[in-house]
Amino acid sequence: MKFIVAFFIFLGVVMAGDIKYLEVKGVKIPVITEMDKNVSFGVIGLHFSGGGRAYDGNLPISNASAFLLSRGTKKLGNIDFNKALDAKAVELDVGTGRTTLVYSLKFLKQYEDFSINMLGDLLKDPNLSKNALNDTISYMKANLASSKSDFDYQASQLLNETAFKGTPLAKDALGNLASIDKLNLKDIKNYLDSNVVLSRLVITAGGDLDSKTLEHLKKILEALPVGSTIEIPHYEFTITDAEKKALKDDTAIKTFKGVQQASIAFGAPLVGIDLKKDAYKARVASLILGAGGFGSRILETVRVKAGLAYSAYIGFDMGRVLSWAVGGMNTDLGANATKAIDLVKQTVQNFVDKGVSEQELDDAKKFLIGSEPLRNETIEQRLSKKYMAYFNGLPLNQNELDLEKVKTLTLPEINDFIKKHVELKNLVFALVTSPETKNAPSK
Repeated sequence: MKFIVAFFIFLGVVMAGDIKYLEVKGVKIPVITEMDKNVSFGVIGLHFSGGGRAYDGNLPISNASAFLLSRGTKKLGNIDFNKALDAKAVELDVGTGRTTLVYSLKFLKQYEDFSINMLGDLLKDPNLSKNALNDTISYMKANLASSKSDFDYQASQLLNETAFKGTPLAKDALGNLASIDKLNLKDIKNYLDSNVVLSRLVITAGGDLDSKTLEHLKKILEALPVGSTIEIPHYEFTITDAEKKALKDDTAIKTFKGVQQASIAFGAPLVGIDLKKDAYKARVASLILGAGGFGSRILETVRVKAGLAYSAYIGFDMGRVLSWAVGGMNTDLGANATKAIDLVKQTVQNFVDKGVSEQELDDAKKFLIGSEPLRNETIEQRLSKKYMAYFNGLPLNQNELDLEKVKTLTLPEINDFIKKHVELKNLVFALVTSPETKNAPSK
């Protein structure tokens, strides 16, 4: 045991509660782990803050950079790099979220050294070539064209434009033709130089890994600059009564040719949620209102009883970056869209005003407790929960702590929580419909 501790100190790995810190060039990088010697693989994630679409500016630079990074290294190129990975069943992907650029690596234990070396090569020598850029631009234009016929996506994007007007979240992460054409290697290089730095890094590591893995990671990370930290933004769902009135009271409408059924996205503010104290109550409330599928208020009311929609849901999206209730449904064109929207409003109003029943609470508790093992089956699932807890400033075992609180949650407690959140009644809708029904919903 003494040898292991001494070895970790030699590596610059500092233990602090549930978090390890790997020291590289004087930077203490948080390391979140989920080790398991019973599996024959490893997973590693490099999470760089500042790499998400919240920082894009006028170009879809994060999305473009993530795709370009999938084109391998400049030395090997796209085909040879990815052939080498495929030959050893190594998965190396790059993606972005609202605020983060993530390199995800998964490998068989026997190919650990090879896999980490390939990750290091991609960090040091991304394929910043004209061919890779052209592939990226073509791919992004194809994605953009495809999104035009994805009407659920269009409704969701219209809702974001309405609810988060004036913020980066209002912009389409796919960009537009003009912004895609403006992408260039210099801007992508500047993006990577700014974000792929030690000061913005959090590591997740799981599976059959050990101190040797961290030693190897330390070596490849020494190639990165220290860089600077960046603030994580927070956005509020804000829309005035006057703005709602201008939206045909509360509904933004967009028309597309070829729409066969109305796609509707809707959202409401969710204010004052203390993630450490209230998240478990919000989770139960969300499940009962609309996140639980059949048996939840929204689906039972709009689809099962009224037959107005093919699908309907609403859930609470809570975290460091934003906190809101967001949902969606699909219904017939024309009058049914109006009726479905009105019924969602009534359902949410009754939910806030009257709370839930003892039976609803009991059913929600049984579901959450009984289905928890399914949400923790994989190492990736467990690592993701720990990372999100860390990102939101919570203990890594916050999910387990919340589940224990769910077991003892009482009806007065959940209803007191629900009735305080009157802002949920301030729903805004985004309706994608056909040009022939562009005046729907009528008021």
